[in-house]
Amino acid sequence: AMKECCTMDSWFAQEAGEVLVQAILDQVGRAGTETEQRELCSLALATLNELGTQKDERTSECCPLPPLVRRYKMAKLQLFLFHDPRPAMMMLQDVHAKLLVYFPRDHELILGLEGCMRGGMA
Repeated sequence: AMKECCTMDSWFAQEAGEVLVQAILDQVGRAGTETEQRELCSLALATLNELGTQKDERTSECCPLPPLVRRYKMAKLQLFLFHDPRPAMMMLQDVHAKLLVYFPRDHELILGLEGCMRGGMA
């Protein structure tokens, strides 16, 4: 686990964790079966959870976008992995409201988030 080898609230650990998550997510499309996709998504979600909220709480006032984008990724993974979409949908709605402060409604991040919410409610 990442926590065993480095301090999780360091900039380096946070950045390396984000790169690792993206590398895992890039592999999901190449997975041969749904079981492999779920395993990769579970690993990505576990890594995001390991990155924790310590950094989020300290940087949210001066730099709120990375924690919001991380929560967006977590919610999308939860929608795919868990049978009950309600917690992920609540997280997506919260992230959506907060991102609208920084991005126009027609920005690809907002459009993607809204599409994710529509898909999660289906």
